[in-house]
Amino acid sequence: MDRLNKLSIAALVWIGTFLLLFYFTQTFISSFYFALIAIIPFVVFLNLKDKLAFLLFISFILISSFGLLIYAFQQAWETPVQLAAVGIHAIIVAHIGTAYVLTKWIKALAIENRQLQKRVNELAEYIANTRVLSFREFNKQKELITNAMVRRKETGYLLTLRMNKWARRVKKSGIDLLAESVYTSVREHFDVVGKQDKDTILILLQNTGEDGLHIVKERINNRLEDVFTPEIIKKIEWDKEIIGYEGQEVVKEGDAQ
Repeated sequence: MDRLNKLSIAALVWIGTFLLLFYFTQTFISSFYFALIAIIPFVVFLNLKDKLAFLLFISFILISSFGLLIYAFQQAWETPVQLAAVGIHAIIVAHIGTAYVLTKWIKALAIENRQLQKRVNELAEYIANTRVLSFREFNKQKELITNAMVRRKETGYLLTLRMNKWARRVKKSGIDLLAESVYTSVREHFDVVGKQDKDTILILLQNTGEDGLHIVKERINNRLEDVFTPEIIKKIEWDKEIIGYEGQEVVKEGDAQ
């Protein structure tokens, strides 16, 4: 039985126990408070780690069982009352148990979906909705271009733009905009722009000297000034690396001006 079928069965059990509990408790608990109580296990289990959620569930079973047993002896319940209490308690345990199972599987599916999306992004040639290469595709292009430059005895530059100093809210919305702005500032079908991760943009400039590098950086800064504030632009860190025929040399550029 696959996970989807198990989820369906667990959902049906949860709905069934929900309806049974509502039937038995509607005379002394309002519908609003009953719905609130029924939702609480979901909220709690979703926000706890699996081990802690399981420990909490087991603790509830043990504490509620012993508490009900002690209360039954104190009140000297008759057999029919005891059986009814045991039945309702069993329904409550089944209800909370299915809530635990559902939240556990939902969290597992969410993790799998994130991992799958990450893998899809790694295999994709372009970052979604941009003309910027993925890190995997950028490395493939970089290897081909670098080997070609070595054969032609040409040199170029690998620029790295890091947004480590950006605020999280700015980084989340601005990284793809930055990458697209950089792409429109370099030579189309000649230079290559890629996204290494959520903080880093890579630019490969082939057959380019110091003067060409300066021109490209000026174009990039001019483009960035159209979409970002000066404070945000100053927080971009630049590195440059000479690639191609003359070998590799890493030079720290500091912050963008």
